[in-house]
Amino acid sequence: MARPQFSEPIYPSQQSPSSTATASCGRSWDKPFEIRAPYKSTDKYSNMLPLVFVDREVASHHTEESLPIVMGTEFRGALNNAIIGAWEILENYDSDGYIDAANKEAISKLIKRAGKYVERANEIKKWWEDEYRPATTKPVYGWPLEDDRMPGCLGFSPSTGKRWMVNQEIEFPCPTDQDRENHDQDRAAYHNHLIAAMVNVRCAQEAAAAVGTYNRNKEFAGNIPGGMKLGQAKPKVKLTLASKAPTTGDIPEDEPPEDEPPEDELIVEDEPESKPAKKKKSNALLLVGAAGLGLLMMGRK
Repeated sequence: MARPQFSEPIYPSQQSPSSTATASCGRSWDKPFEIRAPYKSTDKYSNMLPLVFVDREVASHHTEESLPIVMGTEFRGALNNAIIGAWEILENYDSDGYIDAANKEAISKLIKRAGKYVERANEIKKWWEDEYRPATTKPVYGWPLEDDRMPGCLGFSPSTGKRWMVNQEIEFPCPTDQDRENHDQDRAAYHNHLIAAMVNVRCAQEAAAAVGTYNRNKEFAGNIPGGMKLGQAKPKVKLTLASKAPTTGDIPEDEPPEDEPPEDELIVEDEPESKPAKKKKSNALLLVGAAGLGLLMMGRK
């Protein structure tokens, strides 16, 4: 089996859709994060997302410091729970009628992307553990990513190593310079895919919570005596996210339909399946809507 190689994972680049955001979408995974998405002056509902995982070394983004933690069961378990939690947030708001179809599809893509990145990381890890062999003539397999040097070749750039295999000590040629470079690259690739999975799934949580919270606030505003009734100012296109609506002032009665707001772009483009593949043009999924809320999630199917 050939060594698996993937393009660099993609991170959401736009600011989080919550009106409380100070960072790009998905970067709140190491702390509790309050989601607020007011509809005009109505800010009754909010959503508090719990932290997913916190560790200073992981937050530093230095591979050598954080790789042992990212490879650990605690981080992997937290990431898996975050993916489950993102689906639950999306499905709960959807079942209550607070998520429109276009936003549901866009948010689902982020969650699926996180799962895809976990699968890629697993492929990389498994290949080095089970498939890699430094010499085709010797029954010696495996150089785990957590090991900076191959077991049996622990000296300073030894040319040969020794390992006990099938009840005998086997001498074998140590990894080549190219093998060492590939191993270092895949240690970083494994790390980056899992961190990207975490950021993408947290962005999905933020987006689902923001859309659902916005629609709950909109529904509540429509039921305020003297307030604008739902359906009187329908969005021209699809409901979107990042709120730019005013947070103070009364909601005027019988307000006329609003102009379509400017687009607020969030780029989450799909990457090519392998490094040699050429990048294709984006097929954008456009979400533009009422009251200055804007999230444009772009990506190829």
